[in-house]
Amino acid sequence: MNRFLFIPLVLFVLSCENEKNKDCTDRGITQTEDCTITDLDGNIYQNVQIGSQLWMAENLKVTHYRNGDEIPTGYSSFEWSELNETETGAYAVYDDDEGSADTYGYLYNWYAVDDDRGICPEGWNVPTDDEVKELEMYLGMNEEEVSSTGWRGTNEGSKIVGETDLWPDGDLINNLGYDQKSGFDFLPSGYRYYNNGNFDHVGVSGFFWSSTEYNNDNAWYRLLVYSNSGIGRGFEDNKRNGFSIRCVKG
Repeated sequence: MNRFLFIPLVLFVLSCENEKNKDCTDRGITQTEDCTITDLDGNIYQNVQIGSQLWMAENLKVTHYRNGDEIPTGYSSFEWSELNETETGAYAVYDDDEGSADTYGYLYNWYAVDDDRGICPEGWNVPTDDEVKELEMYLGMNEEEVSSTGWRGTNEGSKIVGETDLWPDGDLINNLGYDQKSGFDFLPSGYRYYNNGNFDHVGVSGFFWSSTEYNNDNAWYRLLVYSNSGIGRGFEDNKRNGFSIRCVKG
């Protein structure tokens, strides 16, 4: 990937505009309209409580670490594939189309996830693998399923899917679980491939990182694809991949 730009500082602000006296975590399993989080660039994200966890209901699209440092961007395909040499955190705009970020957010490599400067707003974090497991168990998976790799569950993917118009027709949106959506609203944001820096699969599938490392080269992630109503869990796709980020309140 390439190099970076951007933006004035705005403090991360957690705001509950319509219910000043009500804690933002006091929510049912529906998307909220009154409780939001603002990142350093001024992007405002809706939140949703699922079980005891409070999640962003949108993919991250911040261009600064929490201390105000810019996150590098603008790398060529070759440069993106070489970022493991320096373990440089970076983000990408799918096909260099800024308009796509309004819908899908940015794609970040895992080195940006792991950076000590922090990528989520104050009080929030990129979820650990265990925090994602907690979400999955709340949605219906058992403990054995959440700890396995590959495709797991029956309809839990359908419960965290977002806007139907953005997903192709398939098991993901045709499963009964889609009628029990959690408000997580995950979208087919695609990815940037580590090996050649190419963009692929927007409108078909979406990946999001956990902050949990598997080994020196790989980290745990989750996957949704239009043709499967479960949730994929894996680690074998390199830390150099560009995936989406969802933050959870710590």
